[in-house]
Amino acid sequence: MSLVVEDGSGLSTAEAYISVANVTTYLTSVGKETAWNLLSSTQQEVAIRKATQYLDARYSGRWIGQRRTQGQALAWPRVYAYDPDGYMYASDALPAPLTKCAAELALIASSTDLTPTLTSPG
Repeated sequence: MSLVVEDGSGLSTAEAYISVANVTTYLTSVGKETAWNLLSSTQQEVAIRKATQYLDARYSGRWIGQRRTQGQALAWPRVYAYDPDGYMYASDALPAPLTKCAAELALIASSTDLTPTLTSPG
């Protein structure tokens, strides 16, 4: 199944904030591509889905603004969302810090569980 990447329109079927190609480009630019390139395309897509799910589960309640459309699958794109300097993010795009974070988390998710199961002692 091919990865459905949010394009800024508020897709109801989106499952990722970044594409495999863009993760590869970003990780190459920061010198972290070696482990990523050893993964199959299916493994890369799974890692990106996990990273996106983690971002939405962990941070969606903290992001300012509101989802662009009621029926969108992910927390971004958003309207009335500002960067730390007070500039409004475009309502039809994903902020670069979000996509960079998704790329970094995809790399981590490829080898580690982002949401480990907690067990009680004993």
